[in-house]
Amino acid sequence: MQLFPILLFLPLFTYPEIQQLDIIQQTPTLHLLTYIFIPYITIAYLLKLKTKSTLKALATFSAHNATHSLAKAQSLYRLTILIIHATGIYLGSFNLAKSLTPNIPLLPELLILTPPLAMLCFAYYCYHPIENHFKQSTLITALDRGQPIYPNFTPAQYVLAQFRHQIAITLIPLLLIYIYNQFTENLNYDKDYEALVHLPGPIAIFIFAPLILKNIWQTVPLPNSPLRTSLLNLCKKYKIKITQILLWQTNGSLINAAVIGLIPQIRYILMSDALLDQLSEDQTKAVMAHEIAHIKFKHMLTLGLSAFAAFILAERIAFPLTFYTLTLFNQSLPTPYTIYQDTINIISLIPILIIWYHLFGYASRRMERQADTFAVIHLSQENPNPESPNTITQQAAQTMQNALGAIAKLNHSKPEKHTWRHGSITSRQNYLQTLPNTPQKTPKVYKTVKYITLFSLLIVILTIAYEYALSTQ
Repeated sequence: MQLFPILLFLPLFTYPEIQQLDIIQQTPTLHLLTYIFIPYITIAYLLKLKTKSTLKALATFSAHNATHSLAKAQSLYRLTILIIHATGIYLGSFNLAKSLTPNIPLLPELLILTPPLAMLCFAYYCYHPIENHFKQSTLITALDRGQPIYPNFTPAQYVLAQFRHQIAITLIPLLLIYIYNQFTENLNYDKDYEALVHLPGPIAIFIFAPLILKNIWQTVPLPNSPLRTSLLNLCKKYKIKITQILLWQTNGSLINAAVIGLIPQIRYILMSDALLDQLSEDQTKAVMAHEIAHIKFKHMLTLGLSAFAAFILAERIAFPLTFYTLTLFNQSLPTPYTIYQDTINIISLIPILIIWYHLFGYASRRMERQADTFAVIHLSQENPNPESPNTITQQAAQTMQNALGAIAKLNHSKPEKHTWRHGSITSRQNYLQTLPNTPQKTPKVYKTVKYITLFSLLIVILTIAYEYALSTQ
């Protein structure tokens, strides 16, 4: 879901280059609004029908298939929103927004982003009755276990909560980066120092983003308790510095944990209320150890490095591939392809995103496996096997598998569902099943992540050296 705001902003970030190619159409206002809003209304109506049919199916034996089908429909719905949004900009919607709001900074961008974001909020609104159904179905179990009972969200509260948890965490930093880019565009500077002008803003936003995110997500310090003491001792054991462990208040609607913050002074570990309510103490410690692993192995830096390296590789592959593909249809294109570089840059955006998506996703999933492995090793050290104290225990692996399974079940998510950065719960559980009786020291996945880091660093260094050599010629 966090890809949605990125793809939503992509046409705005690339708009100056697209405008230079003179391909933006000047569609009459009435036609333009028709082209945009008729498709929006149509897919909104279809999603509403699909959600109603799913809600009816929840009372039957086909509930599992119905929710799976709805998830696919929601993905198609989001993809269609992005297509309509990008097509609208091509037809001149951004120019129309600028003409309606002359000389008012940022208002045209907010105006152009409002319809797709409103469509996304409508999808949350449609899903609200289904979320309430799932919550009611677990009410008796929660009462039997003595767990807290949270009041149901109203439709407006549910939409706002989903928007904050799923969209705002990416949308607000992107908006700040966009504002910074717009500011730097008006500066006079030597093009040789372009990176020095454009990079400080995004880097600063990335570093200080936790101060924004912890408020977007409605967090408070985790109250004093034996569990909090145990979790803080876990941080001390591995010499992990954090500012606070935060209770992530979701009204019992989300079972998740996260670590945010690059530097210790503004680094937080978040654990949602539902996670602390639903998981056992051992499972909670496993989840905490997983988050600590992200800090211990500096996954935030490694992810940033691998994302940059993946983009460099994707660009180096996609750009010539796009050109030579175009030559199959138009033999008159000259070489070298730098003559049409601006045009090919725009056309190659799609293959760049596809290649980057797979390269970065692979790296991210390996880091998740490393964090899972670290958690299992920690649990094995707490309760070692007397016969083989330096190996991973079956009990530790099973505890982590159970924690992942509980998170998927309580979030009403299919274990087989593949996610871009984490993989599927099933694949992670299958991996954990291979760990018992293996040595705790230097598991294979640790080496894999090390190679990914070194390779990414090599790609970045070579690229910087190459660009520097070109600039000095």
